[in-house]
Amino acid sequence: MSSTSESSVGDQQIIVNQPITIKLSDVEMPKFDDSYNKWISFRELLESLIDADISLLAVKKLYYLRLALIGDAAIVINIRDYRR
Repeated sequence: MSSTSESSVGDQQIIVNQPITIKLSDVEMPKFDDSYNKWISFRELLESLIDADISLLAVKKLYYLRLALIGDAAIVINIRDYRR
């Protein structure tokens, strides 16, 4: 989306295209509780919001993943960390 504005300088007409910015609400991170039927949608949203963001360091991506896990899923990732 963009808007067009016109102005004149002497006998010249200047047309300027400016993007219209819309403030969208923040996207809330989904929660995952180890439910098999919710896995695919959780994974796709996590990949789109977090993993695809090249500005995020791997440690921050892991942090966001941990924030999204609840219940048994959170327990499993904590157990795996201690087994290394």
